[in-house]
Amino acid sequence: MKKALKTFAEKATTLRPVLKTEESAKTALVLPFFKILGYDIFNPTEFVTEYVADLGIKKGEKVDYAILLDDEPTIIIETKKADENLAKHYNQLYRYFGAIPHCKFSILTNGFIYQFFTDCLIPNVLDDIPFLTINLETLSDEDIKNLEMFCRTNLNVQSMQLKAQTLLGYQLVNKSIEEALLNPSPELVDGIINSVSNSSHSKFLQELNQTFLTTAISQFYLDNHSPRKVSKPKKTVTKTIIVEEEIQEIEDDAQEIDNSMELSLKERCILQIENIIDNISYTKKEDAKYCSFYKQGENNPICSLLFKNNGDIVLVVPEGSYNKQYPLTSELEILEFSHLINN
Repeated sequence: MKKALKTFAEKATTLRPVLKTEESAKTALVLPFFKILGYDIFNPTEFVTEYVADLGIKKGEKVDYAILLDDEPTIIIETKKADENLAKHYNQLYRYFGAIPHCKFSILTNGFIYQFFTDCLIPNVLDDIPFLTINLETLSDEDIKNLEMFCRTNLNVQSMQLKAQTLLGYQLVNKSIEEALLNPSPELVDGIINSVSNSSHSKFLQELNQTFLTTAISQFYLDNHSPRKVSKPKKTVTKTIIVEEEIQEIEDDAQEIDNSMELSLKERCILQIENIIDNISYTKKEDAKYCSFYKQGENNPICSLLFKNNGDIVLVVPEGSYNKQYPLTSELEILEFSHLINN
């Protein structure tokens, strides 16, 4: 399966320009994806098309696909166009999940991104965040390993739910830590200072400006935790029987990583925006004077960075009918506009 998924993912990326409709996404991406996972997509006793999901007085609702386990719809799949922002369609999936009593898992996809939901937080109520997100354009070995529980031969609702709880738990913990470190409370700052074992270091930190400390904590998170922090590919260390050469290769590797972490303000600002819009498909146009970000298939930028001759950086964000400019002195300031950038 691993090889088949990687080959499929590479091919899928080349198809993006011609996938203009929901039906083309279904045919070219979604159905082949589930076929690789082992489903007989042409067997209506296993893989049902247009499964009825009526709720109350609202009739005629149908989810695109339902996967049956012991003749019950255990997994439902709702498909959108390849360039569609899936966040806009969560409410639709929420309705379908509530309308199908035996449903345990729901998948929202545009063919490239697959969001997997269940009801870990409140029984029989769809969670508001996916426990697993797979993006074919950034498919990793870890993604493929997590997908194994959704293979037809591995379907086991109880073990899948346990795995989903674990994945969601990690997400919520990471999200809570991220929010706490990006916007440190006075209590968090005090707690960190009080945990310093060296008394002189602790006293020095206590005398520092509170704003400086909160900025330092946020910067530490961005420098050490951002998944896009290291932009250069990591050099692979090749094993060798000669110890001296192996040591040198490891040192070279460490030096390369250290160098890649020393990012300029321009690079950090670009990475900050990429982190904010990581949940959508986007393109980027960049030269010496600007860097603009576009939703896939759209002509107007989500936002832009202007690079002045004097070294200043300006964030440009559309607000209503106008583009507003905000000078930046730190990439952290971009977080204040994330609601506009990720709108």
